[in-house]
Amino acid sequence: MNQVIENLNYPLRKFAHASEYFIFTILILIALKNSGVKGNKKFIIALVICFIYTDEYHQTFVNGRTRQFSDTLIDTFGGFISCLMYIFMMKKIRLERSTFNN
Repeated sequence: MNQVIENLNYPLRKFAHASEYFIFTILILIALKNSGVKGNKKFIIALVICFIYTDEYHQTFVNGRTRQFSDTLIDTFGGFISCLMYIFMMKKIRLERSTFNN
């Protein structure tokens, strides 16, 4: 049983990282949209924020923790996936609205 937990520990922690930044990016995209940022600019800004505002930076100030660039990339990948999901959902909503209005 301990071996199973040990084998799942690493991938689950990395999945948690990506999931946190997935949600974080959705919130950033909503804030940018409500602020009037349009087009692809909001996706670029959201991904830059995800890349810069990573938890890895904060870990440099905690004893026993280190900064890992791979975790930064995993965080940013979670943000990238949420951007793709956001684009897909917005296209789906527009299509449904245009179909409903016709």
